[in-house]
Amino acid sequence: MPKRTASAEENVPPSRFKTGQQFDFTLDDDDFEEMAKGYTPKNTETSTSWALNTFETWMERRNAEKGKECCPADLLSTNDKASISRWLARFVTEARRRDGKPYPPKTIHMLLMGLQRHMRILQPSNNINIFTDPEYHVLKNVCDSFYRKLHSSGIGTEVKATIAVSSEDENRLWSSGVINLTTPQGLANAVFLQWKELLSARWTRTLRPQVFPIDKKGHRHWSWSSSQL
Repeated sequence: MPKRTASAEENVPPSRFKTGQQFDFTLDDDDFEEMAKGYTPKNTETSTSWALNTFETWMERRNAEKGKECCPADLLSTNDKASISRWLARFVTEARRRDGKPYPPKTIHMLLMGLQRHMRILQPSNNINIFTDPEYHVLKNVCDSFYRKLHSSGIGTEVKATIAVSSEDENRLWSSGVINLTTPQGLANAVFLQWKELLSARWTRTLRPQVFPIDKKGHRHWSWSSSQL
């Protein structure tokens, strides 16, 4: 019979395997179950909580209105997709900000995303998608119509203009060497700045030959006036 060879662990002194040194058995069941749910960013948790609170506040006030059909309290935990679609569509058209103004389409979409995340938490095995599942066609149709109505009223169509770099800031960039014509990085920064001003449509001055001068070979770098663009 061949001679048995001792394993590496068997050759290690017993003191190494004292309880608590190699393994940690202090994690309790509640912490383990919480970890098993997976990691959720804090911002996502906050967004989900905000959406749920907004929906529950709307439902509470709607159900308190006389003559109005009441929204089921357990709506988000049910499997009745037709009912969910119909009531979420109601929520979309009736939800308002605290100042009474309608939410813009982007904010409404964020609210629906938060409610969808909450429903998926309640029913992990039911990976619903209220934006693409055909059972939620009522919600989709209402959103399309309501968003068009909001846009026609100028809600959600605001465009935030890019803030132009001031002359003082640009001079500071040149004097500090961040922008220069002697290094590849400095030249790249200069090109980026000029294109940023071009695309932002907020030119306060024209590009002059002094900014991109003639090189040793007689080639002039970019030069144009804003009136030519």
